[in-house]
Parts: sequence; C-alpha cells; structure tokens
Amino acid sequence: MVIKIDMERSLFDLDSLVAFRHWMHQNAENSWKEFNTVAKIHEYLVSNLKVDPERIQKIAGTGFVVTLEGTGPAKGTYILVLDLNK
Repeated sequence: MVIKIDMERSLFDLDSLVAFRHWMHQNAENSWKEFNTVAKIHEYLVSNLKVDPERIQKIAGTGFVVTLEGTGPAKGTYILVLDLNK
C-alpha cells in the first residue's frame, strides 16, 4: 500500500511532534502490551500526517505497517518501522 502525503508539510510540525514525543515518554508501556502507544501512533499518523485509517495494516497484535510516498522535495517512498519493545 502506498499513501501519498506532503512529507515536508506534515512531518515537521514541530509543536505536534514535540507533544507526541512527550506523551510517548510519559506513558511508557510494557513490551507486547503497548496498546495505548499503538493507538497514539495511529492517531498521530491519521491526524498529523493525514494517513487514511483504512491504509494502516495491523500486524502482530500491537503493530502495523504503513508505506508513505513523499512528494515535492521529499519525493520518494518511506516505510515506517517502529520497535516498541523496551
């Protein structure tokens, strides 16, 4: 699945990114039980990056896969990979 977004505009909204990072550090969860963390990442992708929720593929209980295709100066394909385990 490939999702086209304006990477330059979306990824670097510094205020949203900092708030997201702070939340992540303040709400750490145990390995394989990162349900709130995954929900927050999903929310960030949908709200800030405008990823269509139907384009997010859930895997392994607490994971998902999204392939992003940048436009303009950020042209290219990006794959988001996260290791949530401590």
